[in-house]
Amino acid sequence: MEIKEMKMEDIEQRMSEIKNLMTAEDADIDALNSEVDSLIERRDQIKAEAAEKRALHEKVASMDAKPIEEIKEKEERKMMDVKEYRNTQEYINAFANYVKTGDDSECRALMTENAVSEGQVVGTVAIPEMVERIINTAWKMMKS
Repeated sequence: MEIKEMKMEDIEQRMSEIKNLMTAEDADIDALNSEVDSLIERRDQIKAEAAEKRALHEKVASMDAKPIEEIKEKEERKMMDVKEYRNTQEYINAFANYVKTGDDSECRALMTENAVSEGQVVGTVAIPEMVERIINTAWKMMKS
């Protein structure tokens, strides 16, 4: 078995075997010392991994566990409908950039990430309510 695959019990067993081999007359002391160094390095690695696992386990155990339903409710509350979201300053600025440049990707990205588009015609960019009021006012004035 290779040293990197050994567990703590295997290391302790091999260390005791090496201790017995050291007393033999034909023992290769340099090779045995090298193997002992490797075994000690592997033992320290196993201890470090165990300490890391314990610390992670303690961290997870100390975390406040929330039910999945509570997390889902919180996410649902974050979502706005299109009418609410199109009145945010962030979306109004993105819409202004769209009007200036003709590139609607920022508006679409914001709407996809932050709003539920129920009732929204697929493929259109929502107009901020402020712009909609201006257009409606101008339209009414043209009709009269």
